[in-house]
Amino acid sequence: MRIQATAERHYLVEVFTKFGFNQDDSQLLADTLVDADLRGISSHGIQRLAWYRRMIKEGTIIPQNKAKIIRELPGSVLVDANQNMGQLATVLATQKIIEKAKKTGVAIAVIRNSNHFGTAGYYTRLALEAGLVGVALTNTRPLVVPTMLFRLFLGPMPLHLAFLLLHIHLCLMVLLVLFPVEKFKFMLKKENRCQVNGQLIKIGR
Repeated sequence: MRIQATAERHYLVEVFTKFGFNQDDSQLLADTLVDADLRGISSHGIQRLAWYRRMIKEGTIIPQNKAKIIRELPGSVLVDANQNMGQLATVLATQKIIEKAKKTGVAIAVIRNSNHFGTAGYYTRLALEAGLVGVALTNTRPLVVPTMLFRLFLGPMPLHLAFLLLHIHLCLMVLLVLFPVEKFKFMLKKENRCQVNGQLIKIGR
């Protein structure tokens, strides 16, 4: 099914508002999901909505809570996401370190008590648009079974870089895994098979 980005954004704002987020937070969350879909990162787009709703119902995410700055130094900031969405805390942290980096040359933010933060590139591109180099990385739930093990042990641990080279905006994404489980979930919604390195994999329901 194809929809216009403006229609998706409007729908997401309405849904997030009904989840209990205020209007500003709803618009930011909607923008991160639409941005992911427009960039072909469908595993982090609108399909995340059901998962977010489940975490809100379970009390993992508390929409009414506000992210807050715990401690600041000239080149660093510690942010407590306060059990709210990772996107909200990460934008707050990114805006803060952009200000600091312009004064000190480099700045770093650490976020705690957070949840899923969407696509890492959303935040590095904020730095890039401000004329800086952006680096974003996060831990994740165990989603990978390493060689010689029989249970989920590692996460993809995404690391995203955004920088300017010869007047060209470049973005680089690094993962610990070739084919994250979220890709399988996305393919499972479309059909019961997918292809990895030329090998067709059937996925049981």
